Amino acid sequence: KKIQCIGCPNLLFISRIKGLHTIFCYECPKMLFIPNIKGLKTLRFIKCSKIKVIPHIEGLQELYCSGNSGLTTIPKIKGLRVINCHDCTNILFIPKIKELVFLMCNGCLKLTVIPQLDNLKHLECSYNRKLIVIEQMKLTRLYCVSCPNLVNIPSATVINCTRCPRLLVNKNIVLDTDTFGCKWLDRNREDNIKIVITLQKYF
Repeated sequence: KKIQCIGCPNLLFISRIKGLHTIFCYECPKMLFIPNIKGLKTLRFIKCSKIKVIPHIEGLQELYCSGNSGLTTIPKIKGLRVINCHDCTNILFIPKIKELVFLMCNGCLKLTVIPQLDNLKHLECSYNRKLIVIEQMKLTRLYCVSCPNLVNIPSATVINCTRCPRLLVNKNIVLDTDTFGCKWLDRNREDNIKIVITLQKYF
């Protein structure tokens, strides 16, 4: 079962509906809370500005909560594979979740560190001006555009990190800042990083 609420200006809450596996709420400005529904697999609530807490929903696999400035934390839910908290400007940290494979946290302006996430493959953390460190892990794709204080990134197959003027990939080798505003180091590293540099905004 799936429930979808789009542009519902007077919606305050959703009842606990047995057997519900997906909730999608978009631009519900008066919605106050998310129900904790056993068996829920996918939770999407986007631009629901009054929601301040995400319940610990056991078995949840995908969480999409972009554009919710009232959120400060994301619960550590075992088995969660996807988190999209794009433009959640008050999120303070990302929980260490073993099963997480996809994380999008662009525009989370208070984040300073992305922790080591052992199974993460795809990471987008662009436009985070306070972000300093992305801890070591093996990624497939990394997008960290316009992070002016970022000094360290992990290995990845494809990297886009334009406009990161303090970035150092390898602390032992320092190159001049290139035309895209990044300090690139050792392009012949053992992990054979493929560098993808683009001027386009990525979302």
